[in-house]
Amino acid sequence: GSYTDELVELCGVVGLDFVSYDGQHAASTPEIVDRMCRMADGWGVTPIMRVPDQIPSNILNYLDRGIRAVTIPFLETKEQAEALVLCCMFAPEGRRSYTSQRVMRFGTLTDLKAMMADTNANTIIVPQLETITAYNNLDEILQVEGIEFFGGGPDDLAQSMLEYNRRMDWDY
Repeated sequence: GSYTDELVELCGVVGLDFVSYDGQHAASTPEIVDRMCRMADGWGVTPIMRVPDQIPSNILNYLDRGIRAVTIPFLETKEQAEALVLCCMFAPEGRRSYTSQRVMRFGTLTDLKAMMADTNANTIIVPQLETITAYNNLDEILQVEGIEFFGGGPDDLAQSMLEYNRRMDWDY
């Protein structure tokens, strides 16, 4: 993808609610995302992003830049879902590390507890269910508190199903 200040500005001018960045299949460096989040804030547009992976420090790096809804690829287990909530949410819901007040846009600047609660309330975690393993574990995954939305990945799911069928020695 190509990210420019003008595109974010245009999204704001025409009244779009959000702008989306891709860090898994596009060159979205933290520096670019930081600049785009600043532009989005100025225009009242919510920045969302698919991060490259499930590594907590990578997820936090983008959340700290100002991403408000984070899509995480290849969630397969309840334990992975629980780990995502822990790294994306502040206490008491999680263990997200505190960052600068520039990033903490919600709440008041004098009440840290309220600021963290407001940020939690305005952070959306969207794991992608992209493998047959994820769907086999879906009942357990859906029990995890703090995740309200899930994304898919139909092409990756199709590949996963083909591999599963090969391992099961099924012929279709």
